[in-house]
Amino acid sequence: RGNLASWIGRLLQCNHFTVKRVLTLCKKLVADCTEILREGDSALVYSVAAHLFHEDDMLSSMNALRQRKILREIIKTLKKGTEEEKQKILDDLKEIQWIMTSQKNRMFVQYITPIAGEKPEDPSADLEHFISSWLDTLKWNVKQSPQRETEFKHLLSDTEDEQKTVQQVTADNLVIPYDTELSVRKNKNWKQNLLIGVGGIDSMFAAQLVICNVSSKTDLYEFYCLEIFATVLAMSEGPLQTAIRGKGYAYDVSLHYGEWYGYLQFYVHETNVPQLAIQEFHKILKKLEKDQSYAEEVFSEFNLASAKASYTYNCISTKSTAPSLWGACRACLYKQLETMDENWDMIFKIGLPDMMNVLKKWYSLFLNKAQCGTFITCNTNAVRSVGKDCKKLLDKHTVKLVHNEHDWFF
Repeated sequence: RGNLASWIGRLLQCNHFTVKRVLTLCKKLVADCTEILREGDSALVYSVAAHLFHEDDMLSSMNALRQRKILREIIKTLKKGTEEEKQKILDDLKEIQWIMTSQKNRMFVQYITPIAGEKPEDPSADLEHFISSWLDTLKWNVKQSPQRETEFKHLLSDTEDEQKTVQQVTADNLVIPYDTELSVRKNKNWKQNLLIGVGGIDSMFAAQLVICNVSSKTDLYEFYCLEIFATVLAMSEGPLQTAIRGKGYAYDVSLHYGEWYGYLQFYVHETNVPQLAIQEFHKILKKLEKDQSYAEEVFSEFNLASAKASYTYNCISTKSTAPSLWGACRACLYKQLETMDENWDMIFKIGLPDMMNVLKKWYSLFLNKAQCGTFITCNTNAVRSVGKDCKKLLDKHTVKLVHNEHDWFF
């Protein structure tokens, strides 16, 4: 474990950036981004994020479309720029490295270990050993950068300050303040729908989204209701699968609430008639609003019980492996929740009235063209013909036709 900590510390803190090394890496990353964007579903996801969120938003910045543009600019500078411009790129990378690995007042180490026996060992000793090894590497790195010595002078002495630093990191900083509101993302332009051409794909992929700001921290019961509603509609042999996949309109459909993104999402996977698949989805929502007997049939006790069982299984399975548990712990930490445990009693209380409430408040927004955005990826050669079909569905709404992902936004 000590060797692992030392190896990770050296890998992240002691990398030396050169023009040749950065140029090689950027070329590989551009190729990776291009490969990802050749898939219609990936192109759809990244196009939606790039189109909806502000450029300074994390969800827009960490985007294969935007990254590819930035990487190409870096490659151009490293090939044809002045020595000062090249050195600035290397200096910026080094500064990012310092920011990521050398925080004086805040450090987060997540340690996951299997439970052995009835009394598992306290992992705090391992954590302190990890941090101690990390600080040893950091001290060595600081000594190689004289300009950092004043900033990190408390690490370069053998006094008790170093021990206090370790104790403070392991004991006091267990909660990381997260300043950005996770459940609400301000969208730039809902009223403009997007149809984007992607070369090399045969099937189309479509998404329809509405803003939703329900938080699992402050509105847990409503959050569960949103999830159960989506599970009932999208489960095998449920209304969506029967109406869309059963008629051959699409290979698959999904409906879920993306809390981290701040919107409800309806996705159509591998379709040749996205407008018909979306129409069927809208018909189901309208019928649920107007036909009480149909709503009682869809949200019967059996269907609700099946959805709750499916949701419960998903909740447990997402914490059944070390990587998934790590992700759940991190989400819990960011939201500053007291526990990762689900409130099972609250889930099993959900009934038909709750389903009708979230339908009226949230899911009916899909029927309001001013409240939802529609995004479709298709083959480049089919943009105009698909655009005509989509204009019929979207009424007077603007449909932006883009013949290639290179041509818009980036």
